[in-house]
Amino acid sequence: MLIFTSCAVRKNTWFTRHYHAMVTKYNIYFNGHESYKEGIRSLYETDKDDFSKIIPLYPISIKDNRASGMETTMEKCRKAIKLHSIQKKPTPNPKKAKDEKYQLFLQKEEYNPMLKDAWLLLGKSEFYKGDFMGALGTFTYIANHFSTEKEVKLTAQIWMVRSYAEMGWIYEAEELMSKISLAEIDYKLESLYAGTNADLLMKKKQYKEAIPFIKTAILREKDKRQKVRYHYVLAQIYQRNGQNNEAVEEYKVVQKLNPPQKMNFNAQLNSAQLLAGTNSKSVLKSLNKMAKSSTNKDFLDQIYYTIGNVYLTEGNEEKAIENYKLAIEKSTRNGIEKAIVQITLADMYYQKREYILSQPYYSDAAQILSVDNEDYKRVSSRGEILKDLADKNNTVIMQDSLQMIASLPKDKQMDIIQKVIEDLIQEEERQKQLAEEEAYKAQREAQSTSSLPVFGGSSSDWYFYNTNLISKGKGEFQRRWGNRTLEDGWRLRNKIAVTDMQEVNYDDDMDSDSASFQRRNFLDNKSPDYYLALLPDNPAKVERSNKLIEDAMFEMANIYYLNLEDMEMALQTFSEFQRRFPNSEKNAESYYYCYKIAQKNQQQLEVNKYRNILIENYPESKFAKILSSPNFTESENKMYAQQDSVYEVTYLAYSQSDFEQVFANYEYAKKNFPMSKLLPKFAFLNALSIGKTKDSGLFKETLSQLVEQYPQSDVTSIAKDILALMSQGKEAQKGTTHGSLLTRREELVHEDMEKEKQEKSFSLETKVPYMLVYKLSFGETESNLLIYDIAAFNFTKFMIKDYDLKLLRVSDDQYLLLVANFENQKEAVWYNDILKKEAFVAGRLNFSLEGFYLISVDNYNLIGNPFSWIDYELFIKENQ
Repeated sequence: MLIFTSCAVRKNTWFTRHYHAMVTKYNIYFNGHESYKEGIRSLYETDKDDFSKIIPLYPISIKDNRASGMETTMEKCRKAIKLHSIQKKPTPNPKKAKDEKYQLFLQKEEYNPMLKDAWLLLGKSEFYKGDFMGALGTFTYIANHFSTEKEVKLTAQIWMVRSYAEMGWIYEAEELMSKISLAEIDYKLESLYAGTNADLLMKKKQYKEAIPFIKTAILREKDKRQKVRYHYVLAQIYQRNGQNNEAVEEYKVVQKLNPPQKMNFNAQLNSAQLLAGTNSKSVLKSLNKMAKSSTNKDFLDQIYYTIGNVYLTEGNEEKAIENYKLAIEKSTRNGIEKAIVQITLADMYYQKREYILSQPYYSDAAQILSVDNEDYKRVSSRGEILKDLADKNNTVIMQDSLQMIASLPKDKQMDIIQKVIEDLIQEEERQKQLAEEEAYKAQREAQSTSSLPVFGGSSSDWYFYNTNLISKGKGEFQRRWGNRTLEDGWRLRNKIAVTDMQEVNYDDDMDSDSASFQRRNFLDNKSPDYYLALLPDNPAKVERSNKLIEDAMFEMANIYYLNLEDMEMALQTFSEFQRRFPNSEKNAESYYYCYKIAQKNQQQLEVNKYRNILIENYPESKFAKILSSPNFTESENKMYAQQDSVYEVTYLAYSQSDFEQVFANYEYAKKNFPMSKLLPKFAFLNALSIGKTKDSGLFKETLSQLVEQYPQSDVTSIAKDILALMSQGKEAQKGTTHGSLLTRREELVHEDMEKEKQEKSFSLETKVPYMLVYKLSFGETESNLLIYDIAAFNFTKFMIKDYDLKLLRVSDDQYLLLVANFENQKEAVWYNDILKKEAFVAGRLNFSLEGFYLISVDNYNLIGNPFSWIDYELFIKENQ
């Protein structure tokens, strides 16, 4: 009878409290905690750390790195709370009326001593599952409802700080952390408190300030996996700060603590690199020994990269580059480690102004880096600019080579061509053998792994709906094939660069069979005719070849000047251009750029020299007219002061269909700002205005002139697209611009919505899934706090049934709170009635018809497509 009575949670006696605590601990909590520990173990064993930079203090901070099995833990915790929570107050003992400890006991909201552990475990399992918002709600509930138990409250608050930090809410995290008194922290919470402080500082890039907190966390941390992580991060921070001796000591500690293989390997490499300055021969011997070990075959890129760094510290740049190239060649993972080597090598060539050599490394690295990597923008931008430069450089080299070969006797030409064909055949054989080896490896690996699901099951099982499978597939592709550009022939590692064939004129006197044979030879890159057709062996072809060189050289000089800002290389290229093409139409412009370069370098003699060349040799050019003007300096200053505001007015005039104003402003800009960088944009607005008001012939002519005058401008590509459409028979629409277009679009949208409303309608069905939608008229912070309160309410009242909560922003101070997962209208009404009785919620929610909607999921899906909330309110009033 004693045991039976102790089973009831509605009673609160010594027996019931201890009975339910025992059952909670050994029958439910134990299993949940075991699942939690297994999930944490898997989290630490997941190899997702990027050791090229300071790793996060906690593995959960790595994107998409989540602990498995937390759903089981959450289910057990909720079950324990539902079945064994004792919230009934015990019968007061009058004899203890003055006992402060006893009075504090009576103020508790939960009397099962194991429930605080279940609540904390629930919050931590949500946190490690990656549901930081849910964890924040749970820890907020714990801090509020276990306020009489100081240690539990402090634990919950620290975990709230961690939840804020992982969501990126650093201000909120710091504010809450400042409210936690260090004096209240006992030894049990020191590691958690210190680690959380260090994590906050590291997320703000304040690494030096985090050091004392990491040291404190190390002293109190019991989890060996986290302890070794603390030591590794501390070593990385020391290395970053230039405290090499301290860093080496910490890396040694890491290696003694039996860390994961990858962490241990990186600790060895970093130590070796730091010791290179004192004993480089010994370090190089050790690194080369590591490179020969079969256990390190997948880490050769890092080993050779470190060897290269050691040589670089010795000043041996040649050996450093040799090992960097070897690191790239030996890379099997094609991951961030390879990208780091490529960027290092690219930067070395770039600083030496060997831009063509640096380009492929930048381009390849950009293919590997994720867009959120801090180097991505710089690397991808340089890759694109230098690719353009390399293309132009290749054109010059190719055309010069073809002209040189064309000048040789026929037998010499054939010798060179035959050598090219032999090299091509050997390369194709090598590629074929390589492809066969890679295909064999792929087949073997495919047999050892389970195939990816294609169809069947839920929608998330299909490959392209499953982000995890896509990520896995992408990683497997990159591991096997490397990062390949999306293009034809992607399987080829090295492609033979061949210039596009010029138009070939076949002999009209040949019979059809001979002509057909000749055409086949021209398309066969193993036929001498293929290469002979490329040679500029007549005046027309030579002229065409020279034109290609002329355009390419001028654009190269522009890239040096405008994109790379390498004035010396720009000046050299412009000078070479002027020497080779003294009669070029672009010479005046090239001399003007030389003038600007000399001006920027403050070389007054050179400034005068190029100014005189332009005025004397190109008097009719716009550049000469500008420079010969007595008010040139004043006009230039005026341009810088006015061009932006004039363009803004011109754009506004175009958007308001004031085309005459556009024409006038364009003429003003041409006359007063002839060298403005905005002039192509003025010209483009002028052309569009002509398209709106004048005949299509003039519009086409104006666009063509723009393309010819400003080939490098960003508006040129748009102009080309318009010309392409016009060549397909499309005509420019006369009339106004945005105004009528938007009006017409609104009319069409309105017509479509009215048509859709006629085809669809709201339903009065009650036995279908329903949801509640509450209007909130306060800010985001208060709205989120309300969600936490309702989440806690759901946890305590409905442990078996889960109700989904979602917050939608309507405006700056208005939100909609959605509560879903009701099986029918009756259940939604029942839930709403219970929620009304909760004092902490009822005062903040408006339960009037204007304050919330009771709506089926089907009806909700019609809101905004095509109906509005006003339409739904009218529907409800008409059918009440």
